[in-house]
Amino acid sequence: MNTADLQFNIIYTPHTVEHLTPFVASLLHWTDCSYRLVANGCSEADCRRLQDICANSDRLDYARAPGDTMLDHGSTLDWLPGHTDSEWVCSVDPDL
Repeated sequence: MNTADLQFNIIYTPHTVEHLTPFVASLLHWTDCSYRLVANGCSEADCRRLQDICANSDRLDYARAPGDTMLDHGSTLDWLPGHTDSEWVCSVDPDL
């Protein structure tokens, strides 16, 4: 498998976007993988920020977990496989 074929889901929860999105730049720099920035219960402002970050790279994608409140971690991971085109469902913590 070529690592360029992998898409990692990075799940952001309320009050984490501002502090943890700077790490995405290092992932893009040091890997050839792609990443989906997933908003889980985030504010509209944080969702816009994630979308803006994704607009700056063809290796970034945006998704929003369902509902207006944060899903528990297990439910979010269960939701991901049905909402990806990738053969593999990978996730990574946003503070990596």
